[in-house]
Amino acid sequence: MAAAWPVFQAKRRERLAQQERFGSAAEKVAENILEDLFTMVLDWRLSEVNNQVAYADLVLTRLGVKQLIIEVKRPGALAWNEHAVDLALAQAHRYADEQRVKAIAVSDGIMLYARDIIPGGYRDRLFVRLDEAQAPEDLWWLSIDGIYRPRKDPAGACLRLLPAITDATLIGPATAADLLHPKYGLPRASPT
Repeated sequence: MAAAWPVFQAKRRERLAQQERFGSAAEKVAENILEDLFTMVLDWRLSEVNNQVAYADLVLTRLGVKQLIIEVKRPGALAWNEHAVDLALAQAHRYADEQRVKAIAVSDGIMLYARDIIPGGYRDRLFVRLDEAQAPEDLWWLSIDGIYRPRKDPAGACLRLLPAITDATLIGPATAADLLHPKYGLPRASPT
């Protein structure tokens, strides 16, 4: 993973250049980033990364068994928007129920969050930023050897997002400079 990470990052930046040129990029850009991640950094074969399987954006299969459903959104659509992540997770969960898959993930090419579906709820599998300088070791949990193993220590894998902004937040002790724009990560403009 460590050796392939710089090459992946260079290709990821190249793919995201479309967003810099035009202000937004299509969902396909994020799908391509994830395909690169699973085939270049992790040990999945290209033939095991399946596009558009019964409405699911990406489905990872191993020996004909569906291992992971990934709901992909356009770059910047999820990071770090709690409402958008919740909607994407619900969508992925629906597809997983239909296809009888026990693990789901959501990503926008900037962040990647995965969880296992267990009776009565879920268990966090991983949460990583895909723009890190070094390959996150937690990615192993989505490798061919890691995907089928239950994660017993999910403390570092929980989803971390910016809190939802409410009117009370805007008039509370936080200043406008403390609040970040969900898409650009820049301080929000003052509400006044």
